[in-house]
Amino acid sequence: MLKLTPLKEITILLLIKASLEISYIFYVYPKYQYMGFYLDISVSKWVLSNFLLIFLFYTLRSTEKNFSSILLKILLIVMIIPTLSLYGLKGESTLFLLFFVFSFALTSLIVRLPLISIWSININIRYIYMLLGFLILIVFVNLLVFNGLPSLTAINLFDVYDVRKSVNYGLPLMGYLVPWLGKVINPFLIGMFLYKKEIRWSIFFLFLQILLYLYTGHKSFLFSPLIIISFIYFQRKGRVYLKLSTSILLVIIISLILAVYGMNTGATLFIRRTFFLTAQNYYYYFDFFSHNEFVKLSHSIFEGLYTYPYSLLPPNLIGEAYYHNPEGWVNTGYLADAYMNFGFLGMIVFSLLFGFLLLIIDSIKTPLVLKVAALLIPMYALRSGAFFTSLLTGGILLGIVITYLYSILEKKLLEKGDQE
Repeated sequence: MLKLTPLKEITILLLIKASLEISYIFYVYPKYQYMGFYLDISVSKWVLSNFLLIFLFYTLRSTEKNFSSILLKILLIVMIIPTLSLYGLKGESTLFLLFFVFSFALTSLIVRLPLISIWSININIRYIYMLLGFLILIVFVNLLVFNGLPSLTAINLFDVYDVRKSVNYGLPLMGYLVPWLGKVINPFLIGMFLYKKEIRWSIFFLFLQILLYLYTGHKSFLFSPLIIISFIYFQRKGRVYLKLSTSILLVIIISLILAVYGMNTGATLFIRRTFFLTAQNYYYYFDFFSHNEFVKLSHSIFEGLYTYPYSLLPPNLIGEAYYHNPEGWVNTGYLADAYMNFGFLGMIVFSLLFGFLLLIIDSIKTPLVLKVAALLIPMYALRSGAFFTSLLTGGILLGIVITYLYSILEKKLLEKGDQE
């Protein structure tokens, strides 16, 4: 097997960036200029963006044995590269981009610190499995009672928003339990049983995941099992990141080619929405809050510490200011959210917190594939979600707890094997 060199990885990343920029010039800009995707190419900014991409690559660890390494490399593709591309294509703010890059690099350096010693507690794992089973049961019974059998509307990915509007979550707690089940619990159980090669149980929880998607219309519920299965396959074959980045590059190219022939679904959903719309919102948040008052977490669970200064919530505020739709819910990623709250200082502090959180996850002695199963989807959501919201409602803390409890189970199984 040929050894993967940094040059190969950098080449793939630069090709991804170039393919996205070509897609923007020939597809996104002509069709979606009305959404703010204008063209104002700056050669100097484009050159700087390529140097910054190479710089960030070298701040990342080359290993693929840590969860932080896998996650940060994925975020480099889906979060950083499109932000760098828009910088050159639209002539966006240099100051914001430099802090954006510096903050991400800071997180990359924090995870290089020595691993932390994690305390172990004495707990009966059987009770944990019973609790997970009860949560799964109560979620689906609740959805069945308040919605009946799920329709097949969500099979069409363009109709998922109608499904989201019509679903009745029933009990108030379901606002937490449904996302936790779809982003953390089910994916973890699918990954765990695949890891143990108990295929029938994996298929069962895969079925539940698809059922949950049909009820709610959340695409992350549909794609998370595919991501987990792909990761397990790539890991067994070796060179995970090379295969992953190459696959993303191929999807971008194929989506653009299909768009040339009038088949726009891939280019619209994957290129415009997944990459460029999210990146554009980063710059919109910076532009708005660089001229207006910071929020200082006054719209969150810390609202008592500071009076919220606006009549609309931040996502509606940006929707009104830049998309002329105050009812539009324009989310943004954790770094733009950090700027919205405390400016550039917030970006640095949130990046430090993110880095130490990843260091804790790396220190938990659970197989990497199970960390990916429990945490990749909620962590991936940070590209378009606030840090503290993702920790709680997004399921990051729950994923950390589950991987920690599994590490205790593995430790007990090893001790039992030694005694025998």
